[in-house]
Amino acid sequence: MNTIKGTLNPTDNDVVVITESARPLASSALIKSVTLAVNGYDGALPIIPIKDTVYESPDKINIDSVPERDFLFIGQSPEAFVFHKYYDIHLGMTSEALANCHGSAQLAYDNGFKIHLILMESGACRARREVVLAGGLADGRCRCVDWNRGELD
Repeated sequence: MNTIKGTLNPTDNDVVVITESARPLASSALIKSVTLAVNGYDGALPIIPIKDTVYESPDKINIDSVPERDFLFIGQSPEAFVFHKYYDIHLGMTSEALANCHGSAQLAYDNGFKIHLILMESGACRARREVVLAGGLADGRCRCVDWNRGELD
């Protein structure tokens, strides 16, 4: 986050898009969709419906409950957040607290971010290149920056 802030000099309207190594190749269309979905929110992330039955079992022996799967979704990457707000929560966290976080959206949610969920079909979050991105929302345009290759479309 410090590298992005120091190198790209993001403005209050810029977002950071975070992708993970398990899904490193997000398409430009998906990145732009997630980036633009932040408008009016603190963050955005694609989700897919859970199709399997999920069981809650705190003791890992007995079923405690069976949550209604119509209300359960799997978060996907890339996730996008208003840069300065996301950066600020990182400043106040220890490396241990960051390491114990289960995902970028959890960190944002736990800090009161309003997150726009984008319902996707299964498999729609697969793609073609890993990026670190800042995109301006003030004029509705995106500026995609690949850390290794420079500006993208």
